[in-house]
Amino acid sequence: MTKIMCQAHKCLYNNNQKCVKEQISVEGVSAKKIDETFCDSFNKREREYDTEFASLDNKNSDIWCDACECMYHNSGKCSKDEISIVGSNANTSCETSCSSFRCNN
Repeated sequence: MTKIMCQAHKCLYNNNQKCVKEQISVEGVSAKKIDETFCDSFNKREREYDTEFASLDNKNSDIWCDACECMYHNSGKCSKDEISIVGSNANTSCETSCSSFRCNN
């Protein structure tokens, strides 16, 4: 399980810059750099102060990852202890990135 720091401020699952979703998916099957990845689990808040998930703990999450070229990719999952999702002005998942991505090559 991985701790997820989240800079996607408009995401429904962001609680004080930590992701509270139990499982997320990071996409980027052919990614060679950070901006070619994205958090497919991003879900834009409908209201600025949506509190649906505010009471959830900031616990560790499972991360399904298809960024095969990332050094932390391990059989479809992320092996890093902590990752960071960025996209402070993101309105869609494609406007986010996994800033912990490191290309094997």
